[in-house]
Order: sequence, then C-alpha cells, then structure tokens
Amino acid sequence: MRKSPSTLVAALLLAGSTLPCGAQSGGTASWQVLQTRSPCDWLPKDRLQAIVGSDAKAQERKTRIDIGCSWRTARGQPLLTVTLVNWPSAANMVGERDEMLRQVAQYGGDNFQRLPAPGGAASIVMRKDRGRVTIFPTDNAERHAINVNAHLVMKESPADKDARRQRAIAYVEALVQQQRF
Repeated sequence: MRKSPSTLVAALLLAGSTLPCGAQSGGTASWQVLQTRSPCDWLPKDRLQAIVGSDAKAQERKTRIDIGCSWRTARGQPLLTVTLVNWPSAANMVGERDEMLRQVAQYGGDNFQRLPAPGGAASIVMRKDRGRVTIFPTDNAERHAINVNAHLVMKESPADKDARRQRAIAYVEALVQQQRF
C-alpha cells in the first residue's frame, strides 16, 4: 500500500515533535484534554493561522450535546468548523464509528478516505462528498468524537472544493500530531 505525502509528513512530524502545552501522550488522556478546552483553542495560534489564514475570525458555539468553533472569512464565509460531539453513551459512539468504518470498507476510496492516526488512539475518516472528517476514539468506553467540516459549496469548482478538503485535512493532521492520536 502506497502512503500519501500527508501520511508521511504526519509520521515524520510526530516522530520528531515535542508535546506542546496541554498535549498528552495519546489515548484517553488526549481526549480528556480536548473536553476541557474550546475547539477554538485546541491548536496554537500560529499553526491555526497557517491553516485558516490570519484574517479568519473564530466563533465558539455550545449546545447541550456539543461544543464547536467556526472560522469565517472577513466577509462571513465559513472556512472550517470543528465540533466535539458528546454521544449519549459509549455504545452510541462505537456504533457510529463501526458503521462509518463499515462504509469505508464497502464503498472504498470513491466516497471515503482513511487518514492516519500514528498513535493508534483514533480512527479517522473523511467523507469526501461532504468534506467532513470525523475523528473517532478507538477506546470503546469514550463518548466523544470530533467532526471537522470543510464547508464544501456545491457550485464551487473541483479545485476550490479540494482546497477546502485540504484545509480540513491540515487541521486534522495538526491535531493528531499535537494530541498524539
């Protein structure tokens, strides 16, 4: 199996990185750190600006089941939304994860793309047609998952849609490296 450049970059970065403030050594501890902070603050400002741009404005949103952060352009156009979803039970989260992985196996690369999680603490799947990446914990007792939405626009060119997908992937790779998923 040939590895994508992003897989190799993530593996190289992970191998040579040191843990930033708040990051853990992977597994359940990494998920717990994310549950105590706003998604707007998960990545250091300089890394975030490299992904969404220095002019992007962040807006936090909380509901009873999730907490999210949306980055928008100065004109209010969505760039990226990251949401920590709290499932009602671990069984619900595991069922959703297993169903998504089943769809990946069934439909393959046309609609889905598996992204690397070098630390083994997550299963990461991009649904290409929707531009959404979901980071599921591999721990069957966990109740949280992370959705990263690239905000694909139907009438955009394929190149623009791909740029949005790449922005979501860049965010996920940075978070995976930092949290050692």
